Amino acid sequence: MAADPLFSGPRFLRSLWLLAASLVALLPACGDLDTPAFVDCAIAPDTLDFGGVTTGNSVDRTFTVTNGGSKALEGTIGSTCSDVAVVGSSSVSIARGATGTFTLRFTPSTAGSRTCRVSIADCGTLTVRGEGLAGNAECAVSPTSLSFGTVALGSSDERSFTITNTGNARLTGTVTESCAEFSLVGGGDYDLAPTEAATFGVRFAPTSGGIKSCTFDTGGLCANVGVSGTGQAPQADPQCAVSTDSLLFGTVAVGQSATRTFTITNTGGGTLSGTVSESCASFTIVGTTTYSLGAGQSATFTVRFSPAGEGVRTCEIDAGGGCDPLTARGIGQAQQADPLCVVSTDSLLFGTVVVGQNVTRTFTITNTGGGTSSGTVSESCADFSIVGTATYSLGGGQSATFTVRFAPSSEGVQTCAISTGGGCDPVSARAGAPHRALPVIRALRVIPVGAVEGARRSACAPAPLRLRSTVACPPARTLLPEARSVCAARVPEPGRRGCA
Repeated sequence: MAADPLFSGPRFLRSLWLLAASLVALLPACGDLDTPAFVDCAIAPDTLDFGGVTTGNSVDRTFTVTNGGSKALEGTIGSTCSDVAVVGSSSVSIARGATGTFTLRFTPSTAGSRTCRVSIADCGTLTVRGEGLAGNAECAVSPTSLSFGTVALGSSDERSFTITNTGNARLTGTVTESCAEFSLVGGGDYDLAPTEAATFGVRFAPTSGGIKSCTFDTGGLCANVGVSGTGQAPQADPQCAVSTDSLLFGTVAVGQSATRTFTITNTGGGTLSGTVSESCASFTIVGTTTYSLGAGQSATFTVRFSPAGEGVRTCEIDAGGGCDPLTARGIGQAQQADPLCVVSTDSLLFGTVVVGQNVTRTFTITNTGGGTSSGTVSESCADFSIVGTATYSLGGGQSATFTVRFAPSSEGVQTCAISTGGGCDPVSARAGAPHRALPVIRALRVIPVGAVEGARRSACAPAPLRLRSTVACPPARTLLPEARSVCAARVPEPGRRGCA
């Protein structure tokens, strides 16, 4: 059989050679046709140590997974330890040649050591170690009381308080209340790690007038919070009440000043607004002059009188806001270089005071000059005493009032010189104390001292003479007709005129 010229001869051999060369050139592009795809991954580090963590708290640690295989790494992260969890997604998807980073969180629920293994897709396991430490939760509440003041019916107001975990363990609880007109704004639950804080709002919405109170239970270890407020029925319009219609400054030395105050109150509802003003040369409003007062609110204003000259000065103070005006009045007095002391009286008459009882009288010291008048009121009498403050330091136009008490320890007329100090004139105190039991009491006219003295000399000779508005003669003594108010100290000799 003859050979087929297509498959023999030089042309065939040449074609065969070209085909073989083409196949050899294609082999590098095709790779190793007999090698399957594989996963080759590495976990770093291979152990995570969380150390000691207080129970209720958390600590995070990270690890990496590197895919050195020939295909993508797919899978999940699983934990056999209840106190260890993946932060974020637990899915693993790492391309060939790439690296992924993952985070584990250790939250010990009880004290003690923990060791567990965490599976990482098809890469193997990661060892996890940690220790739960016992801790104490501590609570601080600020403030522990809330005052809402006055709130109109139909309105509301809000206040807040804060709970802070000052311990080293987790703090949990719930804020609750059971009061009709107070309510918690928002939720009442809290779950606080150490140093964390939560703020809670409280709303007061009174439905009736009067003082209201409530206690908010903060739960657990925390102190409770007391709240209070007053409900007030609103009025349609504001009402103005001024504390006085006049301000009296008295006498003030020229170049000096004195102040007086008054109060404006909104006794109605709504808002009372206005401005206090004046247009007088010697009077000025000190400090704030405007006001905006809600129901029940008040504002106090100060007026100063600084006379520029002598004489009476008056001024009308406009209280604004529809309020009644006030009249201010003062007297300017020429200032003297030195203090000048004026005492309101030179004598204090106590009358007749029963032994064992007491009576008080007052007098006033005024510096009608300039500078400062200083001194001390004093006495050195057994049955008289200064009551209260005895010292004074008075600027020009200033005054001080002092009280003297007479408490007799025995009967008879008593006098006392009260020293007023500071260059002031003294004050004479005079009083009498009756006998404890008198058989006869006769009211007689008091005759002049000279006449009495003459009567005494013409009647009973050297017996001492006492002058009284009421005379009582004890037994064995007889009233002298000539003396009228003198009791004989002894029985006179026979024939002496005026004695019984």
